Amino acid sequence: MPRIDANRFDRAGRNGDSPPDDDSPPQGDGSQQSQPPHNVPEQYDPQQDAATKRKIVFWIALGIVAWGVVLALGDFMVNRDQRRTLIILASVVVFVGFWFTMLRSRRSFDRPRRRRD
Repeated sequence: MPRIDANRFDRAGRNGDSPPDDDSPPQGDGSQQSQPPHNVPEQYDPQQDAATKRKIVFWIALGIVAWGVVLALGDFMVNRDQRRTLIILASVVVFVGFWFTMLRSRRSFDRPRRRRD
């Protein structure tokens, strides 16, 4: 069995005689400073994160309301009964309103409370 010289191959298993790929780290004495990856944020911003979460919840709620409107219109086209259409629309509004109420109450419980001295 032939002997393999461990110094001849780098960590990726490439032959030391072949030129490295462009995306491989530079080989040398390590004196070059390593750059952080480009997709790592500089600093975490909780306000921006909260705004993003609110936007996501808004778009989900808007989708649920649009789905309810489509269901109500479909029911009205089939049955021509306005009562059933209003029941569907009211159910969607009550659901989304209850959901927002629960989110708001959870947010108020998550905040630290100020002590009155």
